[in-house]
Amino acid sequence: MSLTYEDVQEILKIIDQSSTREIHIEVDDFKLIVRKHDAEGPPAVTTTVAPPVAVPEPPTASPASQPATTEPATDTVGSAAPSDTAVALNSPLSGTFYRAPAPGADPFIEEGDKVMSGDTVCILDVMKVMNTLKAPCDGVVLSIPVENAEAVGASQTVMWFEPN
Repeated sequence: MSLTYEDVQEILKIIDQSSTREIHIEVDDFKLIVRKHDAEGPPAVTTTVAPPVAVPEPPTASPASQPATTEPATDTVGSAAPSDTAVALNSPLSGTFYRAPAPGADPFIEEGDKVMSGDTVCILDVMKVMNTLKAPCDGVVLSIPVENAEAVGASQTVMWFEPN
């Protein structure tokens, strides 16, 4: 069992609405400790992930989908728009970008490929939670400005699409 970003957000909402003052949750190597604030200080949220003991393997499955942000023709972090009508696929969070579902597997897409809105185009590993990123529109892949297994920041453009 693993927790997704959405699971953690839902847990935090439930705790916020309850009278519970502190909770500890551990799932595999993920640990979440939440303490509600009182008059003595601000709220505290602590998350820890045990350090890997071996080289992490690229994703083999995609247990969670994370909505990606899209923008037409401009980019705040990363590459310049390849055309006036290009649509950017931006990373929703900081993590590791993967072009393929597993090591040695063919990439989800290549530059020049046609895609449909909602097609899986890459995986973003955020704290060992594999998030699939989807094509923002029907169209053609114009460019992929990041390399496989490269660390990306939140809002960084990872792909450009020319919409149909």
